Amino acid sequence: MAESPINPSAPEWPYEQVAALLAEEIRAGKWTAGSLFATERDLSVRFGVARKTVRAALESLRADGLIYTIPRRGTFVEEPPASKNG
Repeated sequence: MAESPINPSAPEWPYEQVAALLAEEIRAGKWTAGSLFATERDLSVRFGVARKTVRAALESLRADGLIYTIPRRGTFVEEPPASKNG
């Protein structure tokens, strides 16, 4: 298993580090708008953190408008603000 990119000695909380890494991936286009986002379990394994930490990171991404969740369907990547119909 690869070493986790999360640094427990960093001044940021682990959920903030996870959120920052995922936000960077979304903004870089690794996750396309409307696509199904990774599950809490998958992200927990990938980053080597508890699901509670991943849940907090996802909540931060939701608050920033980068993802949205549809109950019993999953979490999806939000469209960038410039491309939303309005």
